[in-house]
Amino acid sequence: MIAPGQKPADGKRTRRLIGGIVAGVATLIGITSGVIGIAEFLDRGTPAFAQPIDTVEGMREFLSFADEHDGELVRLETRCVFHDGPMPCSQQGDPLQRASVLLDLNADPSCDPDRVQPCTGSVVLFFFAENVTDAQIDNGEYGAGSIVVRGYFTVSRRGSLGTLPEGTTAIYLTAVPADEVKDE
Repeated sequence: MIAPGQKPADGKRTRRLIGGIVAGVATLIGITSGVIGIAEFLDRGTPAFAQPIDTVEGMREFLSFADEHDGELVRLETRCVFHDGPMPCSQQGDPLQRASVLLDLNADPSCDPDRVQPCTGSVVLFFFAENVTDAQIDNGEYGAGSIVVRGYFTVSRRGSLGTLPEGTTAIYLTAVPADEVKDE
């Protein structure tokens, strides 16, 4: 029943109203899904590598990790413990005296464990920790010839540098203060 002075409801206007409500709800669902997706992407935490690199397997896994996270901030918890015999990692001095530590990674068993220069095909890790006191890059509990690395670092694959033998690749790992890292 229609009240005096009222017109019957227009079907076209009703359809538009329902269409607008459906579109609004769909937009709201889309925005909510997008925000959740972005939050999940940003909440992945800092990539971390936490195993020794003094075995061929550990060294290869680290190199794969470094390739995957080139240009990113990572958390490292690793070590290269000196032992007699072939070693996939060896501590060396930086010819430019800029890095805290240099580690030569090479799986070739003929590469001398006491090498003072990278072997052909090595990957050399340059650790930089200028003005960063909460990153550990030292002998740790293992003593001379061993290196323990703990903390946040940026990874930068540099390729073959002029100071390294031909066929050698450099990776720069620069310490980042923990208070500058938003983790988890």
